[in-house]
Amino acid sequence: MPEPGDVFGDNDFDEDMSEDENRIPKKEPSSTEISSKLQNISMEEEKSVINHVKEEPDSQIDWNATKTCVEFDKEEDIQYPVDENCLNLYWLDAYETQYNKSGKLYLTGRANVAGELKSCCLIISNIPHVVYILPRENSDTGDVYEEIGEWMDKNKVDSWKAKPMKKKNFFGGAGVPPEAEYLRVEYGPKNPLMSSTMKGAHFSHVFNVNQPLFEFFALERNIMGPCWLSISSYSPVSGGAISWCSVEYDCTDYRAVQVHPDSEKMHEPQLTMVSLSFKTIPLKKTNELAAFTLVVNKNFRLSSTKKVPEHDYIMTALSKPATMTLPYDWNGEMGGNNEKVESCLGEKHLLNIFLKELRQIDPDIILGHDLLDFGLEYILQRM
Repeated sequence: MPEPGDVFGDNDFDEDMSEDENRIPKKEPSSTEISSKLQNISMEEEKSVINHVKEEPDSQIDWNATKTCVEFDKEEDIQYPVDENCLNLYWLDAYETQYNKSGKLYLTGRANVAGELKSCCLIISNIPHVVYILPRENSDTGDVYEEIGEWMDKNKVDSWKAKPMKKKNFFGGAGVPPEAEYLRVEYGPKNPLMSSTMKGAHFSHVFNVNQPLFEFFALERNIMGPCWLSISSYSPVSGGAISWCSVEYDCTDYRAVQVHPDSEKMHEPQLTMVSLSFKTIPLKKTNELAAFTLVVNKNFRLSSTKKVPEHDYIMTALSKPATMTLPYDWNGEMGGNNEKVESCLGEKHLLNIFLKELRQIDPDIILGHDLLDFGLEYILQRM
């Protein structure tokens, strides 16, 4: 064995070199450098830092008990079966709150419940926040992961996950390369949103902060328009009704909703369409509701080209305005076979009749002139 001074000079090393005489040693840091680095790393940081790229798929990670930071790829293996226990929903519309990022999405349509098609509202909750973070030129996703972890700890986000993902530039903006590796970060909807102007030592942009829930849901579940959906995990809504639908269900995992495998072969359900018209009378300080008409078609199909009856029946109701009188020969109950005219004692009575008829008809589609900007808003104000 050669003398230590012949190979290493005058440096003194504690490592025992006797086990491998032919190994060519490399220069090791001094004990002063090692001590300085160890002092800058706390035990808590050692537990929370993990490798952002998993080299061995079956490797086990011991997670901190107070922080759940699961590797993203592990949860994508969840498979929800499509069988007779699933809820089949033909969805027509979606709604989400604009100002409250609650992670809830409301789908409405017709569901097959015990062999009968009923109007249905499906509340999908726990839809996460998802952002894409672009590393700086001299940083990688591992550096971004550690820096974002500090933001999560500061904002008390106890459950989040991330993975590197290559994406082309569809975000736009200056300083964004045509294609790059982003860090896809997903965290719970009840946690605060990241800022779109947020920057860090290792990242320059945060994208996708204000993505609508429905856009995320439709892209993730590959939903391209009204179709039959299969919901594998659901439960009836507890408490009071939150919609005008006949049945309401909760779904706590958006991945349990998928396009039915036979959706293209299944016929869309017959829908009920209502044409709605109002008549108001101006008073000194407001406009009073004087009459409404409902034209009902119960056999409407979205994709059918066949001619259907113009309507099944017409219902009209009117009230006697406070400042006017009805004709002396007015009959409170008139109409033909498919028409019904009802006289009301006043505006409140008229509104009650309107709500009662609308509930019984249970329409899927409501048509009318200026309904969204005026009609429905006006009805709510008069109630």
